[in-house]
Amino acid sequence: TFSAMTGSDGEVIMQMMARGGAKVADIPVTHTVIHDGSEEEARKYFSEHGFTIRESTYAEKVPDLMSLKDSPEDMKKLREAYKGIKIWVMSVKDKSDTEAVKSREFQAEFHYDDNSILTCSITGRLDTITAASLLTGFNENKSNDLKEIIVDLEETEYISSAGLRVLLMMCKSLSDSKKFHIINYSENILEILNVTGFSEIFGI
Repeated sequence: TFSAMTGSDGEVIMQMMARGGAKVADIPVTHTVIHDGSEEEARKYFSEHGFTIRESTYAEKVPDLMSLKDSPEDMKKLREAYKGIKIWVMSVKDKSDTEAVKSREFQAEFHYDDNSILTCSITGRLDTITAASLLTGFNENKSNDLKEIIVDLEETEYISSAGLRVLLMMCKSLSDSKKFHIINYSENILEILNVTGFSEIFGI
């Protein structure tokens, strides 16, 4: 609206959106709220996670504004401006569109060796529900002489932002973040880490 009515490029609004996004995002505004990836990458990501996308424009969503009821030409200009803003209408795929896969039960197994290295093997989905179990298990198994952490994701099907937060907490528990290692991850897990920026944080 600001851009359409003032002729500005909307830079002020973009800055405000970034600040607002930082307050509501699960993780800092780096790769999630404002993302520099391609449209093709985004479509592929959402498709692989069970969504179909219909492209639309913001003009379809703009109601007639009471503030412009006496200025129909301005309302028309505003609606025309919104046609340049693409939006995606996302819906969950029908069961017929995707193969139903039963997830394995979540497990987080910890093993401590004589060299103060803690290995954590995660099975199933690390999501909002199971992330708390991982954190509890880590707190119960870590020790004061912990020097290194290895997280084995060979049996991990999915990681949500809540799961990523717990992994980040585990990483930050070490005095040297380079002693935190993620191993045996699948291409799908790597894609999640790349899209969210955590592959860089974890040194992958």
